[in-house]
Amino acid sequence: MAEFVSSQIFLPVLLGVGLFLALSRPYNAFLLGVFVLCAFYPGDLAQSRTFLGPYFNGLDACVVIAIVATMKDTQRLGSLIVPKVVVAVIAVLFIATLQTVWKLGPTYYTIRALRWALTFPLWFFVASNIVTDRARVRSLLIILLAGTIVVSLQGVSHSSSRFDQYIVSENYALIRNSRLTGASVFILPALIVWSFPRQLWQKCVYLGSIILFTISIVLSQTRSMWFAILVTLPVIWSLGLPLRSRMLGLPKLIFLTAFVVSLSFVGFRFLFPSVDLLDMVSYRILELGDSSGSIVSRTRALDYELQAWLNSPIIVGQGLSYFQGAFGLGMALNHLGYLTYLAQLGILGFVVYAVFVPFSVIRNSIQVLSNTSDWVLGFFALLSATCMVYLSVVFFMSGSLLSHAPIPGILAGGIWALSKQLSKAEHAVSDMGGGRLDFPGVPQLVPKVYLII
Repeated sequence: MAEFVSSQIFLPVLLGVGLFLALSRPYNAFLLGVFVLCAFYPGDLAQSRTFLGPYFNGLDACVVIAIVATMKDTQRLGSLIVPKVVVAVIAVLFIATLQTVWKLGPTYYTIRALRWALTFPLWFFVASNIVTDRARVRSLLIILLAGTIVVSLQGVSHSSSRFDQYIVSENYALIRNSRLTGASVFILPALIVWSFPRQLWQKCVYLGSIILFTISIVLSQTRSMWFAILVTLPVIWSLGLPLRSRMLGLPKLIFLTAFVVSLSFVGFRFLFPSVDLLDMVSYRILELGDSSGSIVSRTRALDYELQAWLNSPIIVGQGLSYFQGAFGLGMALNHLGYLTYLAQLGILGFVVYAVFVPFSVIRNSIQVLSNTSDWVLGFFALLSATCMVYLSVVFFMSGSLLSHAPIPGILAGGIWALSKQLSKAEHAVSDMGGGRLDFPGVPQLVPKVYLII
């Protein structure tokens, strides 16, 4: 897959097919971009090239396709929505980028950091305009699941291909696939707490996906990922309680979790018979005490970024990618998400990214969950909340929304659109004298507005 993505033919074909669909079948073009983002490792997509060199790659192509598709799709209503979350995020990034350009100039690293940071608001904007009804949500969920299955299979295949090397050296790092877990980290918890579909083939796909994602995540050997999933499970189960008919009860949840762990253990032993799974997991956990490991690099980053924030205008921070002179000093910069927000964006950026964004997404998800009995809409709402809860936990240890984050943006924008449609429908029902609101059956009663801020 990596060889195909980095080949000279991949990007022209992606752009050609994507732009053709964007002009003829806009939503299918959007789904193509989502599938590519889910099914391939972002690092491989970033290595695809055009005549623009490193300034335009597969990730950028997906954004261009999605934006063109959105413009074409919204011609039906003659307007575009600009959610206030997008406005707030872009305003913060504008201030941060101006600071860095003023200090360091428009360097490649400044431009790259801005491109990464814009991923979340741009995909939020696209999804808020194009994910407009139940049929589209259903198609989006299918593509998300299909793409994540593809990338997870790649991850397991990658580990399996290096199994012979592991046998020789017994080095667990050789079968690690931390790059190839994709969206499984938040799809898995949502699948576990949600009730099974009714049809047999759907149950098989459902259970098979859970087992595949579990094995892939274990093979990632990423401790922050494991911890965040364990914290996310009980939180989203509690958030989903308004839709009791679709949520597993606590006894069933405990049984299913144990059942999945058991089947995943059997599957792991079948794929990697010589690997001691428990020893591999315990080894990664015990590495936390390694004086040369990731804890040390994060500790150095913590001190560096904290001092950077304290020595900056604390309201707006040092600026986006201010630390360009500190590369190669053994620090895990950009890993401690909340401190990264403070150092680069200041208190203003921290409030937007760490408070406003997650709380608005979770609030919108709960609103939809509380007002629908539909399986598709309910699961999409739960998945959106799961994504934000998971990220809110994992950002204490690794990553931030300043990194490449298209799928969180898509889920956040999609649930925003559904929530706003619900609010409009509630007002319409109230104006007509009340009555019971059944969200899945409510059409778009009010056309889109030009700007929502």
